[in-house]
Amino acid sequence: MDWAKSLPGKKVIICDNLSSHLSVSVIELCECHNIQFVFIPSSSTHITQPLDVAFFTPLKKVWRAILLKYKMENPNQTTPNKNHFPKLLHSLVDQVEIYSPKNIKSGFRATGIYPFNPREVLKRVPEYQEDVASYGIDNALLDYLKQIRQPNPTITKRNKKVMTVPGISNSR
Repeated sequence: MDWAKSLPGKKVIICDNLSSHLSVSVIELCECHNIQFVFIPSSSTHITQPLDVAFFTPLKKVWRAILLKYKMENPNQTTPNKNHFPKLLHSLVDQVEIYSPKNIKSGFRATGIYPFNPREVLKRVPEYQEDVASYGIDNALLDYLKQIRQPNPTITKRNKKVMTVPGISNSR
């Protein structure tokens, strides 16, 4: 908390809702140093946490591409062979920029933390999109999906019971 003592005015700590991040002693210490907690909404780190946005999401995309290529080259294997795993991991490390100030800054910008811009997060939330067309989904596709959708998918029709006599063929 030494950094907080040296800065004048109110300070903010942004964190997720993990219970281990918060305790009575931490709250008291923050109050003494004019620090407020801001919690990001639950289950939203994929759009509100800079590390998730700028690092883990691109990392997952590259890893999935590497695994897809591996599966295409090795169709008989259901999972990567443990002897191939180090090579796959090395390929991942080569393709992903592990640390870069530019990448870190872009994470804070993309989540609207710095510079402060809540619209950056809101534009990623589907309910806040102005129209469905902005997703690139064709209205014809949406109409088709509405037509084929069952009115109540949890209720299924039972097949009618066919009476058969043992030993006699039912084919006609």
